[in-house]
Amino acid sequence: MKIFRQILKWIGIAIGVAFLAYMGYFFYSLSTAVERLRPLCAQIKLGTPLADLKAFAAANGLSMASMGTDAKATILFERKSYGRHTCAITLDGGVVTKSEYSHLD
Repeated sequence: MKIFRQILKWIGIAIGVAFLAYMGYFFYSLSTAVERLRPLCAQIKLGTPLADLKAFAAANGLSMASMGTDAKATILFERKSYGRHTCAITLDGGVVTKSEYSHLD
C-alpha cells in the first residue's frame, strides 16, 4: 500500500509539472506573437502574387485563411497564437495591395 501511494504521488507530480510546462508555453506563445508577426507582415511586398504569398506563408510557418480565387482580402496567422495575431492582407486581382499587422484583442 505504501508503494502504491508513492507511485500515485509521483504521477501527480509529473502531471503537475506537465501542466505548468504547457501553461508556460501557452503564455509565452501569446505574449511574443507580436514580435514574431509584425516583422513578417512588413516583409510582404506590395504587388506580390497570391501564389508567392502562399509560398511565403508556408516558408514562415504561417497559415492562410481559406478563400476563393477572387477574394479581396485574407489573413495569415500563426497557429501558436490561436489566430489572435495576424497579417491582414488586402488583394486586388490576385496581388497584394496592402499588408498590415492585426490582432483580435
